[in-house]
Amino acid sequence: MSAERGSDVSGVLRMDGQLAVTNAGQAPITVRAATGQGPGAQVRDAGESELLGPGDTGLIGVELRFECETAFESGHLPMRFSVWPRAWCSS
Repeated sequence: MSAERGSDVSGVLRMDGQLAVTNAGQAPITVRAATGQGPGAQVRDAGESELLGPGDTGLIGVELRFECETAFESGHLPMRFSVWPRAWCSS
């Protein structure tokens, strides 16, 4: 994770970070969006796209928000991704 950004709201921690995403499919894709939410925790992409070939792993920028007064458990945070199929182009 990168350095925390803090927050203007009492009891809320905001941080910038990176999320590793792996393309387990057989075709290249562009990761367009990523979001996740659970009790007291939210994750959303930072607006960057990442082109991943089959089997590739890349890092996408994310913004994390934790509400300190809401109890959140460590473990899995459901995530949703938006991906576009992408053909490789040679240039």
